[in-house]
Amino acid sequence: MWNKAAFRLRAATPAGPEADRSGNDPVSESAAPLGPALEPEHRSSVISEGVIARGDISSPGSVHVNGALTGNVEADVVHVGRNGSLEGNVQAKQVTVAGQMNGDLRCEQATLRSTALLTGSIEALTLQIEAGAITEGRIRVENRV
Repeated sequence: MWNKAAFRLRAATPAGPEADRSGNDPVSESAAPLGPALEPEHRSSVISEGVIARGDISSPGSVHVNGALTGNVEADVVHVGRNGSLEGNVQAKQVTVAGQMNGDLRCEQATLRSTALLTGSIEALTLQIEAGAITEGRIRVENRV
């Protein structure tokens, strides 16, 4: 991942004959913490509106689908936005669908917003369906997923 502080440090380090040739790498030596926005539990991957993506995604953080994604998703949090569409299976701790999804959903907590259209099975510990949401498929809510 791009580290702005390390980039600045490297850019400020001389590169010519006056450079430090001791083998010290300023990028690997920067021990500054990533900060809460970049820690693994806060990392976000976004498929922006207008983007069409194909392939499976596995993320230690959250995945936001506001464009079109064809592929399976495994993450802590998955959000399919109002204008998003997902063709594939999802396995996550928390899932919110506000757009279109065609595939199986397996999670701890699922929420279908009023604009959701989900075709496929849902297995969850908790499930919230807002008025107006449309779902077609098998739904299973129980103590363990």
